[in-house]
Amino acid sequence: MRRVSGFTLVELLVVIAIMIIIMGFSVPMFSKISFGNAVDGASRMISSQLSLARAEAVAKRQYIAIVMPGKYFDQPADGETTDEYHFRAFRAAIVKETDESKEFEFVQWFPGTEWGFLPKGAVLAEADGDAAESSETSGVESVEEYNGTELKSRHVSSKWLDSNKLESDDSTTMTVVKNGSGASAAKMVENAAGTNDYNKTKGVRAIIFQPNGRVVGGQNMYVTLVEGVAAESGSSYVLTNGNTTNMRLMKINQYTGKVTYLDVNYDK
Repeated sequence: MRRVSGFTLVELLVVIAIMIIIMGFSVPMFSKISFGNAVDGASRMISSQLSLARAEAVAKRQYIAIVMPGKYFDQPADGETTDEYHFRAFRAAIVKETDESKEFEFVQWFPGTEWGFLPKGAVLAEADGDAAESSETSGVESVEEYNGTELKSRHVSSKWLDSNKLESDDSTTMTVVKNGSGASAAKMVENAAGTNDYNKTKGVRAIIFQPNGRVVGGQNMYVTLVEGVAAESGSSYVLTNGNTTNMRLMKINQYTGKVTYLDVNYDK
């Protein structure tokens, strides 16, 4: 009679244990790769949105904004509290000029658009013009190569992504969209009268294109995407799992609206 051999219980348990150990090593590695890919995917999403916004601004002869909520933003009333709009969301809107410099009023969301969200693991840390300024003395951010009025690359130290990075923006370099007469924007930004906080009183950060295709603000604008998660801690947003060595710095040319990627150098 032919004898059929099989696996013993001990052998099966050993194989299962080995598989569990391998999975324990591979899952964190896969997660890290996914987060890294998220930043690349997010940069392509934002670049595409900015290019489309400029094209529509020229074609429709209107001011078109890509609104990118930061810390202060009242989400649409959907019956559920969530932080997903903060530092992860973007949407195109039609806006109009006000009497204030770099401040525009919401008219309506661009027809046919919905809110877009970055892949998990990517954060919209900045949307302003401060990448054109050097702050070497602070040890946080400095220009590696600066040629006349054009930033060539950025140097970043580990201090750049500290716990306060998402707490403030440079009001002198931001362009914002505030509540307008459109009903759908009634809760775009939190109404906090009496506060000196720029975002609360003035509006949501945005990159805005003029009808001639130029960028509003009179200078190049920059969008900074980083690997991480914007987690709410009480009333303050902090960047967790931040990776300073995985950053995409996008420059939007003030004249042509062209989006280019700048080199980023890092301190270890």
